[in-house]
Amino acid sequence: MSSLHRSTFLILLGGLVALQGCGKDAQNNTTSNSLAADMSTDMTPASEDMAADMSVDMSAGEDMSADMSAPDMRVLGPACETPSACGSEEVCLQGHCAPSRACSQPRSVKGCQSYFTALGADAMELERTFCDGELCRLGCVRDRECAQGETCTDNGLCVEFTGDLSGMPPGAGVHAPLKAGVGNALMTFPIGLPLGGYGTRGGNDGERYSDALRASWGQMHGLYARAVLLDNGARQLLFIRMPIIFPTASLHEAVARQLQARTGRDWRDSLVISGTHTHSGPGRFLHLPPSNQASLPLGAFGTDWFNEEAFGWVTESAMDAADMALADLSDAQFGWEIVESFDNDDAISSDRWGATPPFDDNRLLLMRVDDLEGNPRALMFSFGMHGTINDSDYATGDSMGGIERKLEERFGQEYDRFVPTMFFNENGGTMSPRGDRFGHKDHQKMEWLGETFVDRMWEEVEGVQTDREVTLQGKTLRFPLGYEELGYGSGEWVSYFPDAGLDLIYGGLQCAVGNEEDNDPLTYMSPEDNTCITIAGVLYNRPPSLFMRSQMTALDIDGLTVVTLPGEASMELGWQVLRDIQTEHGVDPLKSWVWGYAQDHQFYLTPTNLRGPLPPFPGISTPKAPDEYPDFTFSYYQGGYEAGFTIWGANMGDFLAKRAVEVTGIMLGSVTQTEFEEPYPLQYSPREEAPFEVFSTDVARIGTITTQPPASVERLTGMEFSWLGGDPGAEMPQAPYVRLEREGTGGWEPVMHTNTREYSNREPLMLSRLRRLEGTQEWEWVIYWEELMDFPQGTYRFHVEGHYLTEAGVRSPYTTLSDSFALTASDDVLVSIERADAVVSGTLSYPGAESIFNPRTRDDPARVAGSYRLRNALTPTETPSALGDLDTITVRVEDEAGTLIEELSGAQVSITTTMETVDGRANIPVTRFEVTLSQIPSAPVVVKVQVTDVHENSGEAVSTL
Repeated sequence: MSSLHRSTFLILLGGLVALQGCGKDAQNNTTSNSLAADMSTDMTPASEDMAADMSVDMSAGEDMSADMSAPDMRVLGPACETPSACGSEEVCLQGHCAPSRACSQPRSVKGCQSYFTALGADAMELERTFCDGELCRLGCVRDRECAQGETCTDNGLCVEFTGDLSGMPPGAGVHAPLKAGVGNALMTFPIGLPLGGYGTRGGNDGERYSDALRASWGQMHGLYARAVLLDNGARQLLFIRMPIIFPTASLHEAVARQLQARTGRDWRDSLVISGTHTHSGPGRFLHLPPSNQASLPLGAFGTDWFNEEAFGWVTESAMDAADMALADLSDAQFGWEIVESFDNDDAISSDRWGATPPFDDNRLLLMRVDDLEGNPRALMFSFGMHGTINDSDYATGDSMGGIERKLEERFGQEYDRFVPTMFFNENGGTMSPRGDRFGHKDHQKMEWLGETFVDRMWEEVEGVQTDREVTLQGKTLRFPLGYEELGYGSGEWVSYFPDAGLDLIYGGLQCAVGNEEDNDPLTYMSPEDNTCITIAGVLYNRPPSLFMRSQMTALDIDGLTVVTLPGEASMELGWQVLRDIQTEHGVDPLKSWVWGYAQDHQFYLTPTNLRGPLPPFPGISTPKAPDEYPDFTFSYYQGGYEAGFTIWGANMGDFLAKRAVEVTGIMLGSVTQTEFEEPYPLQYSPREEAPFEVFSTDVARIGTITTQPPASVERLTGMEFSWLGGDPGAEMPQAPYVRLEREGTGGWEPVMHTNTREYSNREPLMLSRLRRLEGTQEWEWVIYWEELMDFPQGTYRFHVEGHYLTEAGVRSPYTTLSDSFALTASDDVLVSIERADAVVSGTLSYPGAESIFNPRTRDDPARVAGSYRLRNALTPTETPSALGDLDTITVRVEDEAGTLIEELSGAQVSITTTMETVDGRANIPVTRFEVTLSQIPSAPVVVKVQVTDVHENSGEAVSTL
């Protein structure tokens, strides 16, 4: 993930390696580093006491491992083929059960290895030796090492596989006209849960839901899991899009099992779960090992340590969307279109992998679901982009969320209905969001991206042709990952820390350190320079289950071929996949697509060494074909940040391209044999963790207003409203629901947003945050709100619906209302005045939007000030924006004594808005007025200008000229 910046990692690591020196040579020659010692030395009782514990003859201790092929059979029990054949305090070693040995903590690796060496363990068994905190174990890596019906999981343990793989895929088997269902479910998680994506949020702040990352303190809008179900009678396909940093194979399996329990069908080949890759969605669902099993603070790298309840929340959210889609199944039409060359100017996203030449395909995929009358029910769309605009403690869908929301507004305007939109990330691993072209900042960049996208693409969105005759196919392929499976030879890919020179048998972290992006294709790493932190060392020899297998899915969606990639795919690798399935299976690359961030996550996915022709995409940014560049120009070996977090190194790109060819062939029916035996789907045993505590709130205090809105609020002015609400765990999902109401002739009515839903804090219209009353477990919830220059004037109030926990432990609803307030027109229209002889002129503008900032305090960590709303898409943040439609303007000229010389208004005043250069930035709209006086005044005059726009915002200025 892009959040795990190299600098952040080196800061975390720097203190640990400081004693060791900076260079590779220093690391090779140093033995005093404390972390390296912790990871490689025996922390069990002294070696002279070990012999007694081992129950073998060790009188010649120095020779005890000389004959490893002939263990002392007196300590070996019955024959065994799998660990399950032995007792709970035994290991299956060299085909026989042997007693394990007590060990004190996970870092106690050397003592366990010495013990097993004396029993005759071979080199591979010693590689898998670890201490679980009580006993020495031999870890499994593959399912075949376990008994029938067992899977290798939980970081090296054989566990019963509890899923059912015998079911038929969903679908009745008889082709029929299309039906579709759409789900839109508010995700279940509390404000306070850390946000997954940025290592810069690292640090234990002592809050309840956080451990290695800071707690979240608010949301910019509600985060929704969304689903589309397509059913052509013969087959069903379910697509779930979640605003999270990435999905995992274990999440996919958990959702598939729940769907199977509901429907009796096996959804593993028919379910696609994709993460948008916002860096501000809920975290703690990645199955990192417990913190005491890792020598580095892995939870601080961007997701926080795994928590069972948090994983359940994400699973529940996906299932809520799926259930809604299943219940919504009804007659529908579907169509898709690929728009080529949609972002050639890099306004939406741009290639950021500076180590390689530009490689941006500039493609957009649109998939539209309509009812039988041609009205839209959902829109799925895809291109490559990161979600890295927001790094605050507010949850948000980030850049892709900004585009989704603006699309929904346009659908509301055009069709008078709410249409959920769903972003599926393409090859976004090397693509950064833009939105900064015109100087916008923070949340305003997200809005700018949305407005720009809609303006560019709306005609294509409306032009997608839909019908009811749709073909649907899907196949998910699971495969092992490992040093040998990826084709590495002994000594080819090794570690530099903590033990230099060891094969990276379980993958590596922070690879290729020191190989900076130099933009020179002639320079690249050689394999011997490609060293990493060994994951085996970080996890004290335990095999990391999340990195030892993965999965990919191939789909036929009405003639569109889609292949998923389990991580942050580079554009280069995405093209290699499409090229290879064309070569092997004849799939047209102009009718095929890659979804990254789908089905699983293996971090960055880069090409091994892309060669071949230039892609046929009209908007490809690469000047020449890969074959016209030097060897390794488009390669992992060019280094850079993306290569540094490619878990399985240089060979991963080619390996995944081969798996893409396999799974596509299986889906098409042309491949029946795969290179590797397919493992079970990834499951984990539930961890025994107490649920997060939820605190009660005094019923007499719940809903108490602590900050009322001002009696009168001007447009373009921020204001706050707060109340005493429930504990975050009682209020979830997310923040309490707050809607805006307006007083009308029939009483108070909800204000409706442009997208046709209620105007509320679920939309990006008000910021919600919480703060704890000092010294208590009481929580104050706060709304920060501002509105734009055209929002209707009137009398308004906030209506809150929330939940709290009673002293009896019952979650109960509450409602509270703010005082009413008047929203009035702004009187801050800016007027500048100039004079040249008989001509008086100047500019008319609205105040510039202030940059939003966070003046955090201990009691209010998410406090904000400034503006989060976009006032003009063409005007930079903090720059006054063009006034727009004018109602009245009066230019009054007086002498210094106040006597009227001349007054001009209406058509006598020329009003123009033109594109100008402002503060060095070109093409900024500027509104100017100009009048010509009947005569040139012979003395200084006082000019008074009063202006009112069509929304009754006003301003005036007086100047002596």
